[in-house]
Amino acid sequence: MKPNVQRRGVLGGLAATAFGALAGLPAWAQSAGGLQPLEDFFKAADVGNLSLSPDAKSILGIRPVGGRLNLFVIDLERGKSTTITNLRDGDVVSPRWVSNQRIMFGVQDRSRGSGEQFNTGLFAIDKDANDFKELSERGFLSTDSRLLPVTTFPYAKGVGSGPDEVLVQIWSSGGTRSLRSSNIHRLNTRTGRATLITAGGPGRVTSWVFDRKGVARIAVTGQDNGTTRIFHRASADESWQPIVEYGLDDPREMRPLAFDGQGQLYVLARVDSDFTGVYRFDLARKVIDPEAVAVLKGYDLGEAVTSDTPAGPGGPLAFDEEGQLAGVAYEAERKGVYWLDEGRAKLQSTLEATFPDRLITVQGNFKKPELPLLVTTRSDIESPRYFLFYQAQRKMVSVGESRPWLKADRMSPMEVYRYAARDGLSIPATLTVPRGAEKKNLPLVVLHYGGPWVRAITWDFDPLVQFLASRGYAVFMPAPRASTGFGWKHYRAGWKQWGLGMQDDVTDGVKDLIARGIADPKRICLAGASYGGYLTMMGLAKEPDLFRCGINWVGVTDPALMYVEWTDFAAGNSRELSLPRLLGHPDTDAEQFARTSPVKRAAEIKVPVLMAYGGSDRRVPIINGERMRDALLKNGTPVEWVVYGDEGHNFLRQDTRLDFYARMEKFLAKNLAKVQ
Repeated sequence: MKPNVQRRGVLGGLAATAFGALAGLPAWAQSAGGLQPLEDFFKAADVGNLSLSPDAKSILGIRPVGGRLNLFVIDLERGKSTTITNLRDGDVVSPRWVSNQRIMFGVQDRSRGSGEQFNTGLFAIDKDANDFKELSERGFLSTDSRLLPVTTFPYAKGVGSGPDEVLVQIWSSGGTRSLRSSNIHRLNTRTGRATLITAGGPGRVTSWVFDRKGVARIAVTGQDNGTTRIFHRASADESWQPIVEYGLDDPREMRPLAFDGQGQLYVLARVDSDFTGVYRFDLARKVIDPEAVAVLKGYDLGEAVTSDTPAGPGGPLAFDEEGQLAGVAYEAERKGVYWLDEGRAKLQSTLEATFPDRLITVQGNFKKPELPLLVTTRSDIESPRYFLFYQAQRKMVSVGESRPWLKADRMSPMEVYRYAARDGLSIPATLTVPRGAEKKNLPLVVLHYGGPWVRAITWDFDPLVQFLASRGYAVFMPAPRASTGFGWKHYRAGWKQWGLGMQDDVTDGVKDLIARGIADPKRICLAGASYGGYLTMMGLAKEPDLFRCGINWVGVTDPALMYVEWTDFAAGNSRELSLPRLLGHPDTDAEQFARTSPVKRAAEIKVPVLMAYGGSDRRVPIINGERMRDALLKNGTPVEWVVYGDEGHNFLRQDTRLDFYARMEKFLAKNLAKVQ
């Protein structure tokens, strides 16, 4: 999908230079030699979340101040960087420009575990630190009538709204911690007043799409039986009319994305293809145009999200200032944007020549050469770096680096490749080999973060992968069947395959690395979180001679527990509707559940296991770990057990993460020591 554009060399042949007063960031924290300290991989970034104001006169970002993450603003005309918040009991997250003056953000308390937090709330402040305003609640479903409810989330910048206004999505609760339907409000970030703009929706609406005039034109509704219905109206004065209906996990699924300046609706769908692509939808005939706007063989579109999608639920589309479709973001082996606009395609090509082997995103108006652009680069061996590109002068200036103490020439490249499963299915994977190591007879960590119904791998900077590689381990990350992003066939092949075909895909990938001489067959460890924790425990039981150890954090250990212990918002109707299809049912599939339950097969696990759980985890409650631990100890299997009481499904506190990764480091060093 890459445009065929001639490269025109580096940007004026200039190297990136420091930006005067903006270079006053913390000094490079290199290791004096030997191993890079564990803390270097997991501590807070020097700067992050940088974004350019609409008028390109300021840059907004987050940096640590006084042990907390706070907002700072760079005045590009004066070359001055100023911290504009002084939080002592919280940390800024998700900042965004509302206007050239106004900023909105959330607050999270990273000194507390993730199990004690639900939503970050909404706050606003001017870039000169004036007019601070709390807009919505944060925390667990508390009630404060003075603020918007805790179920309020940013939606998008609405066309036609005032300079201090944003669109927010307010969800109504269906009880038992489930979110049922939503409405969109226009929120004034100075007064805190929210005005409903989606009154009279067609039922339980879960998603809205607005046209370029700020009118809600598409409403997506969910039904208790799992059916999705999509409605359209021609204007704010017209009634809602159904245009599409499909069932749960239906290959005919259609996701409305956005309207262009001419009122053309773009959607994500599959049309005579295994892969999701971008198509136009004929609203008059209520059919998808069979000619794709963009489709990519081997990969689904829709996983990558651009920064300039108009008001709506997000997606892979970028539009120009006139509302014309300008580009389509994608993620194949790497992320990128296919630019239809020739000017942007040339700019992208030039930037790729300047920053080879980097993922590059650009903020700003490239059609106004008098204004600078904010360029962000990143890769498998380099966390984000930020530059200003002055278009008229063709000059590139360094603004900051997220982790300057982690140098690219000490990190380990990530290879994206495919291998064949035993039934011939092509399985995507990544392999990271320690820098400088011969690709031969290496100790191997098999790593899977979870899902499983998500995209399991991506080519990008991963602190954990780099930490493991720095300790001498090759890191293998597969995307077994059921992973999304690689077509319907790949996803569909994983239905009801926990512990079966999905597990065999991982085993086949490990055996492939052994056969190629890359992995030492006597030094392989399984590791993973959530579903990855299940994959770890099941792999130890199913392939007892293949693995030397296992690391399971917050992992499912018995599929049947998904029906009785899953209590967070993600549960919803999934227990009754999705799980029987995707996972199976403990009653109708009792024999399969017994074969694919690590707890029930604990006697087959003989190698040491490290298990870590959040005491406040609502997605995979701690009973999963406790039952697994007790069953292993009963059979004499060595278990290292740790509970982080206030953590949920993700480990948020810095001390939690450092403790867990230190345990992981010691556990691997002990159990993957070279066998003489």
